[in-house]
Amino acid sequence: TVVCALDETGAPRGFTASAFSPVSLDPPIIMVCVSYHGRTGPVFAKAESFAVSVLNETQGDVSNLFASPDADRFGPTPWETKSSGAPILVDRGADFDCAVRERVDAGDHFILLGDVEDVGSTDGASPLAYWRSGYGRFTPAA
Repeated sequence: TVVCALDETGAPRGFTASAFSPVSLDPPIIMVCVSYHGRTGPVFAKAESFAVSVLNETQGDVSNLFASPDADRFGPTPWETKSSGAPILVDRGADFDCAVRERVDAGDHFILLGDVEDVGSTDGASPLAYWRSGYGRFTPAA
């Protein structure tokens, strides 16, 4: 997944998050883990909303781009905003638009809890899977 928010100047900021999970179905709440020490940590420590792009099986390059510490992440990556104002990648398998519910300290990271305000899906591709230091295809059991 790629998690995005706007910084205090209105510029999009984002990172690849391997720790993303649903927390509650009623009400719908998700969580992502954010490093205090990453380049985007201070943005997410202040943001009032954020969006999660679930990458499809062909987007390993996008995952790598948003994981790279020095890359121009949004220059080559088309994006738009959701109703909350949070940026979302145009090319994605699914998305979650969230209002920040709470931040919970967790060592060198904080857990960002979001109230899901909107969910979208843009294609029928399988989600990108990352396992044993490599990308693959998620295939559900029959």
